[in-house]
Amino acid sequence: MPMEQAETKSVVPLERQPRGSDKPGTDGTDLQAKVDMSPFLALPAAWLKWNEDLLKANKLPLSGNVDQWIKTWGEVVSQIGLVNVNVAGSGNPQLEKTITTEYSYGRQLGRMLDMLAPLVGANKELLEDKAGPKAVEDFEKMVGEIQKLKRRSVSDIVDEVKGWSTSSTFPEDLAKLLQQLEQLEQLAALSPATK
Repeated sequence: MPMEQAETKSVVPLERQPRGSDKPGTDGTDLQAKVDMSPFLALPAAWLKWNEDLLKANKLPLSGNVDQWIKTWGEVVSQIGLVNVNVAGSGNPQLEKTITTEYSYGRQLGRMLDMLAPLVGANKELLEDKAGPKAVEDFEKMVGEIQKLKRRSVSDIVDEVKGWSTSSTFPEDLAKLLQQLEQLEQLAALSPATK
């Protein structure tokens, strides 16, 4: 049945069939219902329209930008670590959001580690006395592992250079890169670590 007809059709009330008809009921009458099916036929179209709207707005579950504060365990029980950032309890949550947009927690921690690592190295004996040798060892191990993770692989660098190919200055940029790589190769040949 076409959708236009289904939407304009009205519900027909129940009719009583008289006694003696070819469809007898239990008391000599039979109730026949004529049910309008148009609302049921419109359900798939409504569901499809709803999904199209969700796709256009990119608001399907587990997709799109989600700005919802979820109460963490730390907010429920208060302090759970050495450093806890509580945006919900912040004096100025909007400022906190602006700061973390510009300087992510990873960037902030990275800069702190860049400052702390040399200080820990220079004061290793004092810190081992105060915090214990295991704490200093764990800190140095963590810094080393983070540095390994941050180091880009050769294939990452090659992929980035491939991305330059669409630029109008690609030939010049590639020539500069090759020149600098040759200089690095010469330094590596002179370095005692590579011999």
